[in-house]
Amino acid sequence: PPTPSLRAYHLTAMAAGSHLLSAAQRVWNDVGSDLKASDEPKDGVLLAPEELKKVVKWLQGTVTKFGASAAVADGEERDAALKPIAEEVIKSFTAAAGTLLCLQKGAGASLIREVKENGSSLAEAIGSLGAAVGQPTMAACAGKALERVKFLERTSTQNRAAIRRRLLKSLAQLRDANREMQEELQTESGGGAGAAAGDDEDDDD
Repeated sequence: PPTPSLRAYHLTAMAAGSHLLSAAQRVWNDVGSDLKASDEPKDGVLLAPEELKKVVKWLQGTVTKFGASAAVADGEERDAALKPIAEEVIKSFTAAAGTLLCLQKGAGASLIREVKENGSSLAEAIGSLGAAVGQPTMAACAGKALERVKFLERTSTQNRAAIRRRLLKSLAQLRDANREMQEELQTESGGGAGAAAGDDEDDDD
């Protein structure tokens, strides 16, 4: 269940919503605004990986159950039947948010940024799943939500890992940008050569 410090987030978010899972985004908006980098980042593991895995397993189970139930629910009583399952999804998501919140004790800028990105993308995916209930895209949204849940499990739990991941991502982006630039230059060079060849043919005529 949600920790006492997050119970207010959970209850407030569940008070109103446009769909059954809309509370997820509001929970994350509240929690995310509290995530700030420490003035004195610490070395070592800031959160036991087992703790993160445990809450991810709970969240994965509730999202799977919601998706499976929503796939077969129909008629006017659909929302009423799904509501208790949706509440379990929000409870497990709130617990996951609380677990991520624990990382801010000693977390540097790179780790906080990673946590915010992962939490935000997960909240968005869960919200999309709730909005897609009864729609043809529901199955795809359920798959995307589960994908983001598993991605959450790979969140860094120490500053060094977060910095390394950020550097590797930046290097990959630089390589992609360089490759695109080279391809563009080759295309332009090929086009120029073709145009020159065409001019030569016109001169021969």
